[in-house]
Amino acid sequence: RPLVDMPMDQCAPCLKIHRLHKACSFSPWAFSAVVSYSFAQRICPPGTYHRLKLALLLSLVSANCAKVSKEVAKGPDSCDSQANPATYGHGLHLFTIGHDLLLLERLQLYACQYSASTVKSCGGTDLFCSARKDKAAGEMFVSAGALLMATGGICLAGDVCNYKKGVREQLQRALEEDSVHLVTGRSEQFGKLSQAQFPLRCSVWAFASDKNLNLTDMARRSFSGRTPLKKSFVDRFDLVVNNNAGNSTAQENAESAVADHLLGLKSVTDCSADNSDVLLNEDDFQQLIALASAKQPTFTNQSLELIRAFYMASRRVRMSGVFGTDIPATALQSLARVALSHAALCLRDEVTKEDAVMAILMFEEAMTACFGSSVVNVLPQPHWSGNCIDDFLGKGLEQQLKQFQKQVEHFCYLHCGDVYNQEE
Repeated sequence: RPLVDMPMDQCAPCLKIHRLHKACSFSPWAFSAVVSYSFAQRICPPGTYHRLKLALLLSLVSANCAKVSKEVAKGPDSCDSQANPATYGHGLHLFTIGHDLLLLERLQLYACQYSASTVKSCGGTDLFCSARKDKAAGEMFVSAGALLMATGGICLAGDVCNYKKGVREQLQRALEEDSVHLVTGRSEQFGKLSQAQFPLRCSVWAFASDKNLNLTDMARRSFSGRTPLKKSFVDRFDLVVNNNAGNSTAQENAESAVADHLLGLKSVTDCSADNSDVLLNEDDFQQLIALASAKQPTFTNQSLELIRAFYMASRRVRMSGVFGTDIPATALQSLARVALSHAALCLRDEVTKEDAVMAILMFEEAMTACFGSSVVNVLPQPHWSGNCIDDFLGKGLEQQLKQFQKQVEHFCYLHCGDVYNQEE
């Protein structure tokens, strides 16, 4: 049953979450906005890096409830909207772009405390499982690697720009195939073991400096020699957050707020978990993520239709060459996974059309921030700035996203009217 319908004596440990969820019932987007606004206050103040905080929460929740409809997985040509859900073993892969890599790493490390398991890679060489043979002893030594050891949790890949080209290509292959291949030496020494592969069952978090990314060249698919990352690599991640996109004034305000926040702390651990002025403390977030991870939302026909229609419409528009870059091949599955995770984070039993709208918003913000074009005129907003909190958490948020929903539905009807009928 929904948490808000439970008797108070059955959710006493989650009383604060219960009340907050009920207070946010005026909007389907309010609860996720409020919890991400309150997340990681020990690292940076509320409002800064807001989109990244939401992405971290969605990825944490997705580790245990990564379900995608078979109808979504089969692609846009399928017409069976009554298909049963199929389970995907891994959660949302997250790629973060920014110039303050220390802060990005601290946010990821902070969020990992809510994961069932976390394994951090050291330079990328330990990401994959490998085998070697000791000729003297005649024994076989197998190393599992970070990707397999992080099963059911988070694998921290770190700064992928420091990886060698071959390691990045291996990681891209693992994300494409949802499997990890065993790295061996000469195949004749290992026999069938040299062809072994294992399913990828974790969420991969990585980051990179915007100084190492020529995003204009990436959009044009012409990569300069000083650009280590290709668009095909970035496209393998379900969520891409560029923290330096959007309004330059908001970016400067965010940097100033983070600096003031850090200078105001006596020590890194000064912001204790039981601070009375914090809306949700660390124990509350532990309970919230546990509740959200236990959810197994099912897709409604409306949410599936909107996701499929937006994917098809975006593909048609971007293939025309007007917007300069094509839609990633994994966009359909990524949109469905983000919508599913958002529904679970909001403690819903169904993936509604509003969850699909939030997934589309985050997808278009990533496309705009990285490649400079959006098919629905989205402007990235990685930070919230201003004194009117109602614009971000109250009725203002509801009005903005309702307007965006109408815009998305009109776009789908305009470019994909053969499979999508816009509601009046």
